[in-house]
Amino acid sequence: VFHDCVVDYWYWGATNDYLHKFAPEITDRKTAMNVLYGTPPMMWVNSHGLRWSEPEERQLMIQIYQQTCKLHEVIADQEMVSHEFLTPDRKVQRSTFSDGTVCTVNFGDPAYKVAAGEREFCLGANDFYVKGPKVEQWRRRTGGADDERDVYIRTEQCLLVQKPAGTVRQPGLVASGNVSLQRDEAGARISLGNGAILDLDLAAYCSDWRGKAAALLALDERGNVRCRGPVVRDGKLSLKAGDQDARYALLVGDAANAPDLVVSRLDVKLDRRPDGGDRASPVAILIDAEVKNLGLATAQEAVFTIQLDGRSGTVLLEKRIPALAAGGELSFHTSLPGDRADGQRRIISSISGTELTQTGPARKTVPFRTPTVASAFPIRQVLGFHVPGGDAEGLAIEMPYQLPAEADPANLRVLFASGISTPAQFESGKEAPGNLVFVLPAGVPAGHAQAELLAVPEGAEGGVYPPASPFIAPEDGSRMVFGAYSLTLHQGTLTDIAVHQPDGSELTVVSSIIESSQETGWSSEPGELTDFALEEIGPVRAVFRISKTLEGGYKLTRRFRFYEDRFEVISACQPHRSLLTRTMYAVDGIVVKGSGGQAVMDGVGENEDFGFKGQPQWFAAFGPKYRSACFALTQAEGFTYWDSGTHRGQIGLGCPGTTERRVFLWGPGTDNADFAKEAWKAYAETLKK
Repeated sequence: VFHDCVVDYWYWGATNDYLHKFAPEITDRKTAMNVLYGTPPMMWVNSHGLRWSEPEERQLMIQIYQQTCKLHEVIADQEMVSHEFLTPDRKVQRSTFSDGTVCTVNFGDPAYKVAAGEREFCLGANDFYVKGPKVEQWRRRTGGADDERDVYIRTEQCLLVQKPAGTVRQPGLVASGNVSLQRDEAGARISLGNGAILDLDLAAYCSDWRGKAAALLALDERGNVRCRGPVVRDGKLSLKAGDQDARYALLVGDAANAPDLVVSRLDVKLDRRPDGGDRASPVAILIDAEVKNLGLATAQEAVFTIQLDGRSGTVLLEKRIPALAAGGELSFHTSLPGDRADGQRRIISSISGTELTQTGPARKTVPFRTPTVASAFPIRQVLGFHVPGGDAEGLAIEMPYQLPAEADPANLRVLFASGISTPAQFESGKEAPGNLVFVLPAGVPAGHAQAELLAVPEGAEGGVYPPASPFIAPEDGSRMVFGAYSLTLHQGTLTDIAVHQPDGSELTVVSSIIESSQETGWSSEPGELTDFALEEIGPVRAVFRISKTLEGGYKLTRRFRFYEDRFEVISACQPHRSLLTRTMYAVDGIVVKGSGGQAVMDGVGENEDFGFKGQPQWFAAFGPKYRSACFALTQAEGFTYWDSGTHRGQIGLGCPGTTERRVFLWGPGTDNADFAKEAWKAYAETLKK
């Protein structure tokens, strides 16, 4: 009896996909055989058959898994009690398992009709119908022009619908297009392909859900909560995807019966009345906010805060919210004297407490700009520096500087001749005089520039509030958030680098940036961390240092300088290693090298004759949802490129010397590398000075 045996995964000839390139009909037949025998499939992990790197073949691998393994999960421990040939040519076969599950498969070309209660299914070649106490599934040809197939799989834990045309109506649901539902501890995860619909009656679909509270949360591509979804009314939900896939978390019972406090509105208004018409600064900055409880339960013991610039900024309002019922809302108002905030600033509103929100960080941010008036700063000094050509916006200017003893090092800004100002950061260091750092704003003309450093006396009452750091940079390097990107500094290694998307979600673009070699590991950076510290955090940048002993005893030291839209990595390794910042891309894209030429970064093709042994200066990788670039601020030797396997592209600029400096730039999607060319012009000019 089959299910008293062990499924053997070694026999290569039994794989579903080995001959797919030459005889794809065998792949289809193998899936039908898996269903008939109740066995799981086997596919080649090293691309001898179907290739995970090819989107169409990857989708077929997923379909094979879905159409065989969901059944196997139900009957894996059930005995096959009978096997029958239903037609004289033995092309239609039926197997029955001890729990009553019956699997009918047609291996022949002539259609075969199967009665299922009051319905009748017409099975074409390699189609099947399965019915049991814990599973119902079918795959059948629709007869359409493209020979499409309807697929329906339903178990206690899973629902899968693939309905190219028309709708499928089953107990508790109506669906069309591509729909999947997978139950979990909180309720279920639901996915809809573009244009798909799902109407679900919770009680009729699952008796365990009858009479329980339910809520929907919309998810992004990574499964993170984006916002609340459509309201579940009277135990029924209706979903429809637009021109993109849609994902939801269905919460049922206790998981749904929870508060969801959000900052629903934050308005910032510059008030120039009644006598402010000719004033450089507004009379006041008026701030109005609204907090709502979108959840199904009362929120208890919350604190609502409004701050200037960031988490460490001046607190403008702090209110305790003892309780806010489901559906309730509260309004808040505060103001800021107009002359106490200058330049580009932000108002941050946030809610803190325990288990108060289901839809992510309960916060909103609104930027605003007011003039910087030099006369408001008692301490003023002239600065001279060079502004390079190209796109210099965001480029860091760093200079040794003797800060006046009476100046507050936390309250500095640089005022340009155009009237634009930008925050400055003073880093004292171990020896005098220390360093002054600021980034160039947009619109500063190339060439020699003069600007004023503005400061206030330390401990002075009133005056302009200091610019706080807008960054989230925990001392342990856990999830850090900057203006254009987020990342984690895990065990001294940059990981999970994500670019912020317009809808507030994140797209993970790079899985890691590592030292890579045969001796230490090609695709990871294992080792023992011997030093880790956050050295600086301010309005301009955050600076970390690390030391790490890699496999083989190699000593790696790094300093990371994180800015709003880029970061610099300064690395050294003893004994010398030549590839210190190999960048492991996790998404498809186009990669362009500064010396000319481009490649498609898709996980296929290995080197593609794209690497070379010269002296590269930069590369860029980009796609519709991200842009990135790497610039060599110290000489590079050799361009490494590999595009095969788990990572989409593995790219690195080699290091011929003892110390390497690389800058990585991040931003929104684009279709060309012009952004990198213009940024490199600016960096290249600074290297000549």
